[in-house]
Amino acid sequence: MSSICFNPPIIAHRGGAGCAPENTLAAFANAKTCGVTWVEFDVQITADKQVVVFHDETLDRTSNGTGKLVDYSYTDLLTLDVGSWFSSEFNNERIPLFREVMQFLAKENMAANIELKPQRGQEEALIIEVIKELQQVALVQSRMLFSSFSIPALQCLRHYAPQYWLGLLMDKWLDNWYELCQTLQCVSIHVNHQLLDLYRVQSIKEREKMVLCYTVNSLQRAEELLAWGIDAIFSDYPELAQKILRK
Repeated sequence: MSSICFNPPIIAHRGGAGCAPENTLAAFANAKTCGVTWVEFDVQITADKQVVVFHDETLDRTSNGTGKLVDYSYTDLLTLDVGSWFSSEFNNERIPLFREVMQFLAKENMAANIELKPQRGQEEALIIEVIKELQQVALVQSRMLFSSFSIPALQCLRHYAPQYWLGLLMDKWLDNWYELCQTLQCVSIHVNHQLLDLYRVQSIKEREKMVLCYTVNSLQRAEELLAWGIDAIFSDYPELAQKILRK
């Protein structure tokens, strides 16, 4: 089993999407003040092959832009506001570059679960650009865990950069999860908490894989999952970490 340490065992989902606009530097800064070490965020590429931190395929939900992100250059994306939809406190927050987020995390001694979100057919292009960016940042390898729902993206990363830890993301239960993990050499499985029970958690742990689950915003549910042996929990509210540590 890998030597990844999740302490505290709460990962700020999209930086803590319940407390600040998701996937922004403001969110990651807030996660730091809440005492979490790990943050999760999503990466994809722009029309001019810049790696940016953004979740949706389209811009509409969390910005004042419209259409697909992949159709915009990064210069165009910089004109968008991704903060005011959440609160006027975050007016003019911008879509960050992957390298900006990684530089912030390295400076703050934090760790990253990086979810790869390629558009279909862009898996290799995304991975190549991500690897280029990683050569420019100081965050150590042991503080990075890559995950994806995209098997082709995980295959590409395993091929081009076999040194990195991978996690298999599942939004429905896959009976062949172990075979996929073995083929991709994944150290962890990341699964919707509603799909888990004690038996499934134990079966994963018996096969020496780490179990991470999303998205849990209830302290009671978080404590139940941790009692089952879950290694870490993704939450929109990173302050859950302090509540758990006080127990």
